[in-house]
Amino acid sequence: MATGTNVNDRRSWTPLASLLVILVVGSASGCRCGGSTGESELRVEGGERMARPTRPDESRRARRRRAVGRRGSRQLAARFSHRPTLFVGERLKCARMRERLVAAGAQVRLPTTFRLPALKSDTALISFVQHRRKLYRFVRWRGRTRRLRALPLANVDPLLIGLRDELEFGKLDMRTLQVYLGRAYDRLLADAVPPKAKRLLFAPDGLARFVPLHALLARASGSRGATARQFVVSRAAIAYLPCAALAVGSSRPLSTLTLIAPSYGRGRARKPLAGAHEELKAIMKQARRLGLPAARYVGTEATPKRLLAALEARGRLVHFAGHGLADLRPGSPPELIFPGRDEGLSVQLLTRSPARASMAVLASCAGAYVARFRDDQRLLAKVNLAEALLGAGTGTVIAASWSVKDRQSAAQMRLFYRDLQRLGAARALAAAQRERIARLRPPHPRFWAFYAVYGDPGW
Repeated sequence: MATGTNVNDRRSWTPLASLLVILVVGSASGCRCGGSTGESELRVEGGERMARPTRPDESRRARRRRAVGRRGSRQLAARFSHRPTLFVGERLKCARMRERLVAAGAQVRLPTTFRLPALKSDTALISFVQHRRKLYRFVRWRGRTRRLRALPLANVDPLLIGLRDELEFGKLDMRTLQVYLGRAYDRLLADAVPPKAKRLLFAPDGLARFVPLHALLARASGSRGATARQFVVSRAAIAYLPCAALAVGSSRPLSTLTLIAPSYGRGRARKPLAGAHEELKAIMKQARRLGLPAARYVGTEATPKRLLAALEARGRLVHFAGHGLADLRPGSPPELIFPGRDEGLSVQLLTRSPARASMAVLASCAGAYVARFRDDQRLLAKVNLAEALLGAGTGTVIAASWSVKDRQSAAQMRLFYRDLQRLGAARALAAAQRERIARLRPPHPRFWAFYAVYGDPGW
């Protein structure tokens, strides 16, 4: 098992302390979050203005689908209350995911038959199910399933709320943040992660969906110090399952690559993304080295129509490098932003046709689980682009859960694509994040933990 980086070794931080300052203030290229000049807006994502898209009127058929979904989830909730099991809990989460997406106007194409994923001998599935003020936990490891002690939400949610906002916006010093990251690991995962597991499938629920579990601090294996810790991703490759009905263990081969990078500077997105274009150049070099056919669309050629066509093609790897938007107010689903004032792809448009692509990389802000807890608020993204694409048929989605700085994204994506064909999505992203951890002093998760693998991990 990888030894990882001991985050308690502060002696190596001092000579490179200026690096953190550069990362914090050196944002001339901006973050990959769409700006807005419209009248209906909400200031989030570090001062960026996020547009509020209008929600179309629901059709009678959509209302009927929502009613059927609610009945199904209520029945599963009753079964789970009677007998909490991993199988019923995951079915309940799948029903809730379908209900959320349908309510947002998305077309959902989840499998009609449900089964738990087949796991390799070094892979563990750790599932969380939120139900009636408790967080139930299950571990599936080497053919056996264990039900762990359920955690009262009153003991878990305050910790997750404080940690989630601190990771994105907080000002704690690294030593204090370590305490909270270690405390969250001890409470959620210490009795769940098998010591010999090299691959972890997290199936979170409730507020645990909004915290990067791969950035929690586990006790370092084989270390003499009682307080020595290392990030979870330093010990194992990580992937997330919003719903266990998603295709896991049936990796789809990558046949072609499509790169989409709009040029910004007008409309809702005013900040150009120089790092995104450098990112695409590096990815094209990797594609040529591997002999993977690739098509690159930049500037005016990078249109919503081309992105949708790429997502519909089987065996396609689709990479979007641009602005993402998430308005946390009700009735305002997230979207990918294009330069035109009225151009953008919401969950409704992204899922209008089946998304058969093998993998979609959303190298943008706010593609996954966005939340805001500051100023006594509790704002959660009801739906997200990652779940929408998985529900529409995409095998794997790489997405971020908070603001992503342009240059930081480009650096991590270059490392990710270097190992993608050889290691698969989850292990390639883990290798990229370990390398970023080794380079950053201090290795604050805000600057490396933003991306995660959702759906089929590709191992």
